[in-house]
Amino acid sequence: IDYHTDLDRSPETEIAQAAARHLGLRWTHIQYDYRKDLFADLVDAYEAFDQPSAQIPLAYSQRLYNAIRPHAKVVLSGGGADELFTGYSGDERVLQRDRIRALARLLPDGIRKHLPRPLRNAFAAFLPQREDLARYQHEYITGGRTDDDGKGATAEAARAILHDILEAGVDSHLDLLMYMSLRFYGSEANYRLPDITGLRAQVEVRSPFLDYRMVEFASSLPPALKIARSGSTTTTKFLPKHVYARHVPREIAWAEKKGLGMNVKFDVALAGEPNFESEATEALDRVAAAGLDAEKFRTAWTGFLREKRTGVFVPASAGFAMAGIMLGFWLNRERHRNARVNTQSAPAGQATQ
Repeated sequence: IDYHTDLDRSPETEIAQAAARHLGLRWTHIQYDYRKDLFADLVDAYEAFDQPSAQIPLAYSQRLYNAIRPHAKVVLSGGGADELFTGYSGDERVLQRDRIRALARLLPDGIRKHLPRPLRNAFAAFLPQREDLARYQHEYITGGRTDDDGKGATAEAARAILHDILEAGVDSHLDLLMYMSLRFYGSEANYRLPDITGLRAQVEVRSPFLDYRMVEFASSLPPALKIARSGSTTTTKFLPKHVYARHVPREIAWAEKKGLGMNVKFDVALAGEPNFESEATEALDRVAAAGLDAEKFRTAWTGFLREKRTGVFVPASAGFAMAGIMLGFWLNRERHRNARVNTQSAPAGQATQ
């Protein structure tokens, strides 16, 4: 599923087609017109979610599984591979931090303490122990803040994450990235989204990479089998790509990750479609009407539109803006659903508000 035309070609579609041709597989392309389909599909797919989701891809995920249903009841997904084998762009920089950390540890304390203060501080930044990594993540999650008395839900959740990181044996920045990606950052995309949109279409989505034995195997691998060269975006997810290269041409196996969202262009639809802008504004109004602070979401949304329209590929405010908008869409969905329920359950002739 992708947006692909003669005037706006998708490298991912072309790679998928080439791989299928090379392997002798039947290949089907579902054309997704983000300008025409995204908003309507988002509203429809979101109906099945009983909690807010920040995943706009649920829109075209639902269409994908709807298209699969006449042909199969069970499908295999590659979900979790990027989290386990560090396949995202930017993961190579995390390995760089760990390698600098390893070099810093080779320098004896006696020599390090005689270095100029700026250099000494720089070395210290690359010498975290497991507790330091857990504390770093704790501060990142809470933004340096917790509930005032330290007993509220935010503080309790943050402490639980800190405890789990320590229990998991996280000993490097790469370990920490893998753990957090599996447990938190990728949980919506890897678990809720395929479960809900797949089962809504009566398709069971199985993810072999997320089998606990595969997770344990990936956790035990040395970093060089995940990222062959720090600083290189083509050698991330090294081991799966190395295996894949036995079956397809090298340029297919070692192609850089692009991401489905870049092809379906939901970011372009959000920033370029007037109806989406008005719907997003209404969604943020709904957040405010629910008694939540919507101003930071509004600021992020304004910044996203400004940056996207001036050519910024991935605006810094994108994630926060999308979280607010998707929350607002869900609140709208709940408001309309409750109104329908009230109307259906009201006695004949009785008005409902």
